[in-house]
Amino acid sequence: MKLKRKTRRILAAFLAMSLCIPTVLHYMATAYALESCDKSHEWTGLHLYWTDIPTSDGTAFGWPRKTYFTGGTGEWKDMNGMYVYCVANHTGQPGQGAEAMVGNRLTLDKYMEFKGNESMDYGSQMETMKKFTFCLAAAATIAPGKQSTSDLKSEYSTTYLDIMAQSVLLAIEGRMGLGARITTMDRAAAYQAYCNAMQYEYHLDPYEWEGKVTQLHPQIASEVLANREKFFNDAWDAALVMYNAIQNNAAGIQANHMSAEVDPNDPSKYIVKINCYNLQSVWDNYYSKISITESPGWSTESSQYDPATGYGTIVFKGSAGIDLNKDGLKFKFDNPGFLTDLSQPVLYEFDFCTIGPDGTLQHGGFQTMFCAMQKEPTIIVGGGPGGGGGGGGGEGGEGSIALEVHRYKHSEDWQTTYNVDLRKLDS
Repeated sequence: MKLKRKTRRILAAFLAMSLCIPTVLHYMATAYALESCDKSHEWTGLHLYWTDIPTSDGTAFGWPRKTYFTGGTGEWKDMNGMYVYCVANHTGQPGQGAEAMVGNRLTLDKYMEFKGNESMDYGSQMETMKKFTFCLAAAATIAPGKQSTSDLKSEYSTTYLDIMAQSVLLAIEGRMGLGARITTMDRAAAYQAYCNAMQYEYHLDPYEWEGKVTQLHPQIASEVLANREKFFNDAWDAALVMYNAIQNNAAGIQANHMSAEVDPNDPSKYIVKINCYNLQSVWDNYYSKISITESPGWSTESSQYDPATGYGTIVFKGSAGIDLNKDGLKFKFDNPGFLTDLSQPVLYEFDFCTIGPDGTLQHGGFQTMFCAMQKEPTIIVGGGPGGGGGGGGGEGGEGSIALEVHRYKHSEDWQTTYNVDLRKLDS
């Protein structure tokens, strides 16, 4: 992008001033750059602000701080009053009030583009963990919800929520060290990594950094300690539910798909078997509380969780003559909790403007900020071609979870894990 002669002169003056007042210039130049950025980029009307987090002696950390959005135009108003999190490119922030522009709209098919885990090496579990941590980042970001203006500006009020969510993202990113990285779907190990990342960043216990010992203010630390385990577990459960609905099929990777089978003894019944990863809370908080909606002729016949296998089973029954593919079956979770619909653009990475080394206006010169919208999923049971992925296959539309239906004969071995041998029939 070429700048007008007047613009170049002004920028040159700012750059010359930086030799004397570099700290002041950083914010002055940023403000000018934001005003002059190419308006062809997608601007949001969201303005970035922050509030310092106090240490035990009342002074501010300086960094970390809690960051948030205000304002917003159109759909971006949904992010007004939400905390926003740094996930990559840790090169500093623009000035207070800087307007955010869209860096990336992250639907599920773009999970490999998520910058929050781009440096992680999961070995043989690369695809699995890239998908799962994408879901976990969504759940953790949604979890704090919207805050009042007074809470956002307060050093103390709801700061513990910001810390708990950011710490999940830190553990996903893994930049705090080996002991602070989520590398597997072992929740206990992941929780310890989350606590370690939190300690390294926020110093709940006294921590020496660059010759100075600091500690988080005790009021905030006590709120964090009282709530962090439940917060993490709730986010983890929601991530598992979203992960279970990820499938690979002929159309590629898709969100909101699960698999079902027709009861071989009663073709009017459709059985959904759900891996809860030996966490009854996943079943209790989500799968056990669903409601059929807009689907006359369908009912839930049974719903149960087996702690011996870690699986849950839901059986749906259709009335005589009902055609699943024609008449459809929809249901919702009674409480969507920290779920969102990954088939829609609900996860966003944001960039800001800066002045590049050659004096031109460039993007991406600041840390990548991450925020999410919550959109409640509707679940649709329907037939379709199958695939593997996160626990089944099928096809579905935007805002829905499609449960693929096949007919099987099967034998089961109920031990510490659930082993099922399925022989697919032609119809």
